[in-house]
Amino acid sequence: MTTPILPILRLQEAARSSIPLVSGSPPERPAVRLQRGPFRDRPEIWSLVPADDSSPLPQQKNLFAESDDWLAAEMGRCSAQPRVITVGLISARPGAAHSLSPDIPQIVAAIARHKIVAWLSTTGPLGPDVIETLVKNRDFVRVTVGLPTLDASLARAIDPAGALPAERLELMAALVERGIPVDAALEPLLPGVTDSPDQLQALLQTLAGHGIEQVTAGYLVLHEGDAERLQSVMNSPDLAEMILASYEDGVTLRDGREMARFLAKARRQRGYATLIAQGAALGIQVRVSGLSNPDFRPAREEIPHHVRSLQQSFRERVQPVRDGGAVGA
Repeated sequence: MTTPILPILRLQEAARSSIPLVSGSPPERPAVRLQRGPFRDRPEIWSLVPADDSSPLPQQKNLFAESDDWLAAEMGRCSAQPRVITVGLISARPGAAHSLSPDIPQIVAAIARHKIVAWLSTTGPLGPDVIETLVKNRDFVRVTVGLPTLDASLARAIDPAGALPAERLELMAALVERGIPVDAALEPLLPGVTDSPDQLQALLQTLAGHGIEQVTAGYLVLHEGDAERLQSVMNSPDLAEMILASYEDGVTLRDGREMARFLAKARRQRGYATLIAQGAALGIQVRVSGLSNPDFRPAREEIPHHVRSLQQSFRERVQPVRDGGAVGA
């Protein structure tokens, strides 16, 4: 059965339908769509991203008052069975590209009504309406706050649109106080700059003091143009050159549609080992990010199970033809 992409009917179709139109102005569908991923080995986790065609078609009207109908339609369109839906990256800068901030309360409430966990990530503050929605749905929400460093100038260079480290810590403390599951993302770590034992120790101690018990960590991944951007935002050219020099012996792999250079494996493992040991001493669980670490990628020769099944089915169907028989015989 084909599921419509949007929960709408044309006006002439509605006139023949027994479903009454909603009185007044119905709420607009959030300008988002479901997308598979981002974790290749976690098919139960999907993402919500800004839609390319968020404008409603002419002569159409939303027949549903509840905002979760668009989500049900999206899940039907994608044949999705998510247990967790990640809700983009919320930027602190009003009107920033790809920011989903205006629709967050509606989106979170819709996801929670489906008994699915809404996993928000942010580097900026959350408005009172968003926090109120998170509190009401605390059993089905999770928040990750990005905090790669306590150094304000470095944080501004890494993420110009993000909030200052002190503001991010304040947000984490407020979420913890309200019983909302929250963790910190120490990403991106800059080799030789933000991953020294002293820097990591100070960062973890500060997070522990704010009630954080879990962090994820990942080193900077260099995509096309990132080297030039790094050189332009760093206050010290020598500092930028030192970071880039750390990647000279790193591996280059395809990351989505782009090629990317990763920090050398031995260098990554050394940094992660330090971080994990320091976190354990403070009661903080440290996880390595699966998105910025190539060690978690499947081997190139590895073929997913469902692809192998399709290949086997194809071979079984074409073999009779090769033997002189008919397909499906």
